[in-house]
Amino acid sequence: MGENVMFQLQLTMFFMLAVGFFCAKKGLLDARGRESITNVFISVIIPCSIVSSFYSSMTPELLIQGAWMVAVYTGTLVFCWLAGKVLYAFCAPSRKKVLNYATMISNAQFMGFPIVEAVMGEEGLVLAALAMIPGNVFTWTIALGQFTKISGKEGIRNTVTHPCFLAVIAGLLLSLLKISLPLCIADGIKRLGDCVMPVSMLIIGAILSEVRLRDIFDWQLYYYSFFRLIGIPAVLFAVFTLLNIDPMVRNTTVIMAAMPAGTVTAMLAQKHGADASFASRVIFVSTFLSIFTLSAVYGLLS
Repeated sequence: MGENVMFQLQLTMFFMLAVGFFCAKKGLLDARGRESITNVFISVIIPCSIVSSFYSSMTPELLIQGAWMVAVYTGTLVFCWLAGKVLYAFCAPSRKKVLNYATMISNAQFMGFPIVEAVMGEEGLVLAALAMIPGNVFTWTIALGQFTKISGKEGIRNTVTHPCFLAVIAGLLLSLLKISLPLCIADGIKRLGDCVMPVSMLIIGAILSEVRLRDIFDWQLYYYSFFRLIGIPAVLFAVFTLLNIDPMVRNTTVIMAAMPAGTVTAMLAQKHGADASFASRVIFVSTFLSIFTLSAVYGLLS
């Protein structure tokens, strides 16, 4: 993909974000409606996208790359976890919880999946989906532990029942067992999966509409965004290049690591008594800046 195509992709994303933003401002997409769409997105649209990619793209070579992807992304999550302990040591406890979580758990599914697919193709999306195996484990254990205590048993149960994890298993079975779905079902799954980018951008745009511009002038927001969007991806790219990691695995991991704060960060902060207002601003600033920093990350990969 050329730089001009990447720029066009960013403009497309920005347009769809703006549509979601104005829909929310006009009352067409309120909090309750956004919650319903989010549930459909996580439970139906992303799983369809994953199954469709496995169904059409899985090869023995890609399966080997997928095993490497799981290992590499696990290492990435551990690195982000440890980095957060150092980077935000000076922050107030209510903000430190937010920043630690948002450093480990990026917006890899909502924003990362469509970008990986656009830049790396369906093979990249397969790798990104496999990365969600350790990603979901971290989400429901160590990351959630930043806000509240959670047992390992509960974390594993949440992981193995997550729709994306189940979609990975279904996709693998369809590919490995060479099961042919009826054309109407296969086509329906693909068409639902193709909705990932527009629906995710609408949801994110609606979330951003709730932040007041006067509240974003806080240096800690930009401190976090620098490391989340530029610093961590650059370090990972250098390390993976030195280790001679497969370029497809390396690039997919770096793109996912360059995503902004996960949209669920604010909801968890609200639920568990952390600084929810700050969390919303973290999402807003990092998401807005990512529209521009992705070009720099793509230039690094090129």
